[in-house]
Amino acid sequence: MSQPAIALPPVLPRESERLRALHSYQILDTPPEAAFDELVALAGRLLGMPMALVTLVDSQRQWFKAKIGLDLPETARDEAFCAHAIASPELMVIEDALLDDRFCDNPLVLGDPNIRFYAGAPLMTADGHGLGTLCVLDRVPRQLTDDQRALLQVLSRQVMTQLDLRRMLDLSRRQHADLLHVLNAVPAALIVADSRGDIEFQNDAARDLVGQHGGDPADVRRFWHHTTVKSRSGEPLPPASWPAMRAMSGDTVVGEEFLLELPDGRRLPILLGAAPLRDAQHCVTGAVVGFQDVSALYEVARLKSEFVSTVSHELRTPMTSIRGSLQLVLADEETHLGEDSRALVTVALNNTGRLIRIINDILDVAKIEAGQMALSLSTTQAAALVHSAVDAVRGMATEKGLTITTDVATSLPAIRVDQDRVVQSLVNLLSNAVKFSATGTVVCISATGTADGGVCMTVSDQGEGIPPEELARVFEKFHQVGGSHRQGTGLGLSITKGLIEEHGGTIAVTSEVGTGTTFTIILSAAPQDRTNTAHR
Repeated sequence: MSQPAIALPPVLPRESERLRALHSYQILDTPPEAAFDELVALAGRLLGMPMALVTLVDSQRQWFKAKIGLDLPETARDEAFCAHAIASPELMVIEDALLDDRFCDNPLVLGDPNIRFYAGAPLMTADGHGLGTLCVLDRVPRQLTDDQRALLQVLSRQVMTQLDLRRMLDLSRRQHADLLHVLNAVPAALIVADSRGDIEFQNDAARDLVGQHGGDPADVRRFWHHTTVKSRSGEPLPPASWPAMRAMSGDTVVGEEFLLELPDGRRLPILLGAAPLRDAQHCVTGAVVGFQDVSALYEVARLKSEFVSTVSHELRTPMTSIRGSLQLVLADEETHLGEDSRALVTVALNNTGRLIRIINDILDVAKIEAGQMALSLSTTQAAALVHSAVDAVRGMATEKGLTITTDVATSLPAIRVDQDRVVQSLVNLLSNAVKFSATGTVVCISATGTADGGVCMTVSDQGEGIPPEELARVFEKFHQVGGSHRQGTGLGLSITKGLIEEHGGTIAVTSEVGTGTTFTIILSAAPQDRTNTAHR
């Protein structure tokens, strides 16, 4: 005698999407988990049922994530009550399976576990897909009160919440693993600090760079606790100036140079950037710091500087000799040079002088970059420096039809500087002012005292001004402001800035197109002797 045919579960209209949603949770065939076991135990106890399940309906089977009162790990989908229940978001209750045409011939009803009563609350995703159910079962007919129905639905939502949390946690773990893989593939050293400044993570590049390969977080924190960040000159930084602490104050550090002093005594020059880490409420929770060893770059720069300096020295001697020889030729009446020959020698003499000036500029830049600019400091008055600079460019101004005015305050404090280098700086500024000013205008140089006992010197012109997009680059090497006045090497302002900073001073520029430009130099009253700044 043939077995009666059971009623198959309904074909769901979005079954392929439902299965994709189910598989996205990556929970099928996973080991038992306490959160789900506790929920089925609670459902069984509160509703007084001998069997309770968290079921997940796959394409061909019904699998049990959690269960009480039942030994089966899964059943065929065609026999599953839950495959019917997930067709609707409503609670499905079968008070007596023998009296229901869909289940009266079901093997789970006619045989073990002899189901007579079933109540299943679907586990619904936000997109309306039924993944399975939280269900309770009995071997005798039963009824549920309204409170019991409501309780089962509440518990089913808790199961769904646990599924979503589990998926989010799994996704977070995988993203974290992917992120670590990416961070470890980055060639720059990266460290992450928490809000207390403790190191929570360092990538492989950081471990390799500093030689700290211990995996114990306590060892990592101890290592970095005994690592000191100093300024490029080797001066200790106060805690508030540490890059990570600045980032945790909300600042962003971009491309700054520091000296990393490691516990084993090594000193690494580094180029560093840092940024704050923020939570969803934009509160700072820590900082990420990236850095790289620039020792090799410093060595290349040193070798380049030495090469430029050596070549410049080798060029300056013969060029000086050539200039002297040409001057003698022009001065010697016995040479009987014709007008054409004298004109050619004059051109050669002028170009030789220009080459010597270029060589001297290159030498100055090389010395400043190498930290080998020796200053011969002496005490002087700002007025003397101003007048020396004006005397040096007065002829140039007269030739162009310009007026140079001076405004030097009385009773200025004496300043301790290298007089030749400060005058050189002022001459550079005055020469530029004359160069970029029109005939009949005025160039003004002034000197006043500062609140802290220093001296402020300004050079102002009424020239064409510097466009805003060029203003930030005026102190760059070889940069020249555009227009018809392009002359020289573009090293003058870079050298001026370097010389003033060698004195511990500052230089700034303001300009307005069509109105003029002002350069401001501030020097302290008595800086420390700096006869050699190799360790600057």
